[in-house]
Amino acid sequence: MKELKSYLSQYENPRILDIGTGKGDFIAMIDYVYQDYSEIIGIDIVDYLLEMDESAFENNPKIKWMDLDVLETTFPKNSFDIISLSNTLHHIKDIKSMFNQMVEMLKPGGIIILSELISSNDLSEKQISHQLLHSFAAKIDHELNKVHSQIFSKENVMQAIEMYSPLPVDAIWELETKSFDEEITLEDLYRLVDGLLKNVKDSPKFEQYKEEAIAIKDYLQENGFSYATTICVVLKKQ
Repeated sequence: MKELKSYLSQYENPRILDIGTGKGDFIAMIDYVYQDYSEIIGIDIVDYLLEMDESAFENNPKIKWMDLDVLETTFPKNSFDIISLSNTLHHIKDIKSMFNQMVEMLKPGGIIILSELISSNDLSEKQISHQLLHSFAAKIDHELNKVHSQIFSKENVMQAIEMYSPLPVDAIWELETKSFDEEITLEDLYRLVDGLLKNVKDSPKFEQYKEEAIAIKDYLQENGFSYATTICVVLKKQ
């Protein structure tokens, strides 16, 4: 994670916004490599995830959470030194408006760090577990009429940036996640699968989803878990 630390360290007490923060995975990575920030604000629109966030970081007063959509935020222009978009691109319907909003909120000289899980043909058996979980979550969200695409390829991510981002690419690398792989237990993953299944308990396809959930748990039990390949792309505002 030296590349991430190198970029964060360029700013003195930066104010950071994390968009689509979920349960705070990327914020945890930022805090792991660099603690000299003044504030991190995580925003998302899924209430139960935000509750999990607050309990995970309740002892850190510099980390705050807001139930907000990025396109409905009221932060003034030039509010943040760093904006991160962590595994959220594939959830966004209006990518162009999202990029424009982020650029408005970013200070001159600031950066956007976009991290995105990508599809790959050379995943390990442990990494395939992550891909299976993501695919299952995407199917459940689609059932609930939520925007959640299947995993993008690296080419898809870069095409979206080229098409919609007003800012140039400053750097790109694969994110090192090994330190975080070891913290995830099978029980955590089973709870995730059960939670997703519960969301579609009234669906006519529930039995089909239940069978897939059982198959995923069996695969996890046999192969374990590791994060699939994730790229980081840095965009810099002049």
